[in-house]
Amino acid sequence: MLVLSRRRKEKLVIGTGIEIVVLQVTAEGVKLGVTAPEDVPIYRGELFEQIAEQTKAATSQPSNDVADELLEALRGHLRIRDDKA
Repeated sequence: MLVLSRRRKEKLVIGTGIEIVVLQVTAEGVKLGVTAPEDVPIYRGELFEQIAEQTKAATSQPSNDVADELLEALRGHLRIRDDKA
């Protein structure tokens, strides 16, 4: 891990398209501004961890279970449409 000291209005540049600027420093914390290309997702750390856990849980299900769930949902949708006809 790289550890740097930065003051208000000072910035970090990551690669060629990501810039982090220190906007405000208070007793409660630091406010940062991030500029990045639109295709670069930016998440708070705790949210990123939550997404990673959910993705891991979803992909760890046996593929037959996922396929069965999708088929059942599709069957339910088709039944609803058939009932309306």
